[in-house]
Amino acid sequence: MDLKNLFGYEGKTVVVSGAYSGMGLAAARLLQELGANVYTICRRNGRHSKLDFPVAGELYADFGVKADLDALADALPKTIDAMFLCHGIALKADASNALEVQKVNFLGHKYLLEKTLPKIADNGSVNIIASTGGFG
Repeated sequence: MDLKNLFGYEGKTVVVSGAYSGMGLAAARLLQELGANVYTICRRNGRHSKLDFPVAGELYADFGVKADLDALADALPKTIDAMFLCHGIALKADASNALEVQKVNFLGHKYLLEKTLPKIADNGSVNIIASTGGFG
């Protein structure tokens, strides 16, 4: 087995949220290099054009808006081999957006997973990547 196939993503359908920057961008790029068919999710339309690698699909959703997540769940591929949830927003210094942070960074993950679990392939995986960088 060569290094490229070590993780077995060749030809797999993979969904990555937060794919415009940071850890989400790094994950999406690496998964594409490993041969995965990567579907990226960005919060705002137009960000995908800044990606420097090809993707299988470009999707948009604000993880704090239930209607966006419902539409996203419907738009995702029928079968997903792996999902990497890397999106998140930062907490403001005065914590004035604490509820919004929880809505996007926690409840958004939970709700999307509940909606998409039937699409996760047998032996598929769900990965949540986060940092404490947004806490100041």
